[in-house]
Amino acid sequence: MNRIAVTACIAIGAAAVAFTGLSAAAGQSGPRTFSWAGDSLSIATPGQVTFTQSPTARIVVSGPADAVSRVYVEGNRIGYNHKGLNWWRSWRHTEGLRIDVSGPHLRRLAAHAGTDLDIRDLHEDILSLSVHSGADVNARANLRILSAQVHSGADLSASGRADRLDLSVHSGGDAHLGDFIADHVQVRVHSGADAIVNPRLSADAAAHSGGDIRLVSRPANLHTQRHSGGDIRIP
Repeated sequence: MNRIAVTACIAIGAAAVAFTGLSAAAGQSGPRTFSWAGDSLSIATPGQVTFTQSPTARIVVSGPADAVSRVYVEGNRIGYNHKGLNWWRSWRHTEGLRIDVSGPHLRRLAAHAGTDLDIRDLHEDILSLSVHSGADVNARANLRILSAQVHSGADLSASGRADRLDLSVHSGGDAHLGDFIADHVQVRVHSGADAIVNPRLSADAAAHSGGDIRLVSRPANLHTQRHSGGDIRIP
């Protein structure tokens, strides 16, 4: 074998080793399990996050090894260490990342920093939600009171029912609650935000500064306020 052929074989072998090492680094790792306590969560992490009501309170993280190693839990806060990652690398590293959270109660939740969260079949007396900074929350819940703030490009979707809904949406937030039936609704929307609500008995709706509200149903007791380019659509 001549020198050129030998050099080529060495180069190919080195490339194969490098590729194998890269693949191993990006491979799946075993799940990490954390404990948590209480009834509140603050979540700021990429990946797909789910909450399931269960007697067991725990957080299970699975997916690519590097992404799993970067998830941390401090008290009731779930976060992600982006150190050394630019936007593109951070997105690539978190493909397939899953965070499964369970616990007996969830009464307060803050979702931000692009968090993608699914709340499954929650039964509580009161749930307070803060969804912002590009987070996306989808909830199925039966409650007495839902209090929700959605802003800064975030998105909230919900189905289920409550006796009362207090909703504030602003700064480009979107709230899609057409499948969430509430006996009494108070909704405030402004600064280019949008909301869809489904009141059964009463509604107090105010839209301004380019905010848009759509009522899926017309309750017997209805009070509306429109100003500064706000719009309220009523069937």
